[in-house]
Amino acid sequence: RPEVPSRINRRPTAAPPPPRRHSRSAQRMELSPLTSVLCRLFQYGRKFPWPVASDFSDSALWWITQIFDYAVLGLMWWMAFLLQGYPKDDRPLLAIAASHLVLGALITGTMYLRELVYFSLLDAKLPEEKRKSSVLNPRTLSYVFQTYLLAQSTWILMNAKGLVYYTPPELSWDFFASIYVPFFLLLVLRDSYLLPLHHLMHVRWYPLHKTHHEVRKDAQSLHGYHIDALDLCVENVLAPFMLLCTQYVLGYRVGIHWFVGVMLTFHDGNLHSINPYSVSYFNPIMDYYMYPNVCHQLHHALAKGYLMFVPYHHAISRKALNVDLALYNRTFGTSYEF
Repeated sequence: RPEVPSRINRRPTAAPPPPRRHSRSAQRMELSPLTSVLCRLFQYGRKFPWPVASDFSDSALWWITQIFDYAVLGLMWWMAFLLQGYPKDDRPLLAIAASHLVLGALITGTMYLRELVYFSLLDAKLPEEKRKSSVLNPRTLSYVFQTYLLAQSTWILMNAKGLVYYTPPELSWDFFASIYVPFFLLLVLRDSYLLPLHHLMHVRWYPLHKTHHEVRKDAQSLHGYHIDALDLCVENVLAPFMLLCTQYVLGYRVGIHWFVGVMLTFHDGNLHSINPYSVSYFNPIMDYYMYPNVCHQLHHALAKGYLMFVPYHHAISRKALNVDLALYNRTFGTSYEF
């Protein structure tokens, strides 16, 4: 007969230790300082009690977007003025490079903060894919950093060769022509050679363009930076070269005002913005009749068609515009009125 142990000798079985959980402080330590700051900023921006879309009509949202985006453009202009507010000849190349790097970082950060405002303003009207969208992941942040460095390196090299200049803002036709004419010409020139190339990059050369189309319905402003280095060069280097050659042949001053680069960066970011009313041409008439954000969002969502950056057909036919707007609402499950 087996011996039965007494109750005195019995020891209760120890409960298994609870699974180890990292504290919040430990989790924060696993993130880089920059990523941690961005995550906090993103969370606070989303939770801040901004006015929401339900408080306004769609017409009011269009006007709010116009006013806010022009204010953001004015802020960028002010930053450019502070960093380039004295003659280039008085500064060594290192100071010029530092100015470009600082301004590029400020422009990128401003675009991100702008998008946070629209996340809160449009929250109820945004499709599910955009509400869940985030650029705060290692892969996207690496492309943001890569594109930032490549873009600023190009502008630094052009500045060193005397192809980038700065003039202080003034109320004159010559000043606005020196900015707006090259800006619109660059958009048209980019479309002129990218129409056949962009088609090939969606057919035969898709591996070259595939990284940029990892972004689908979740596209937001900084996803404009989510692009391979070779793809970035193909899409953005040839147009400035064509513009400089055209200026030389016609006898005009060969060069690009520094603020043209700021406007192009803001334009390309707004093509990917979550806000379909985003300002793109910094001209209220053009922004009223053409919606490039709608077309580029459809290009990412459908991965076909809408190959040009400027929707010329919107200006030609209001019916074509309405077709694209209806397709946008149908594709994203939204109810925007334009």
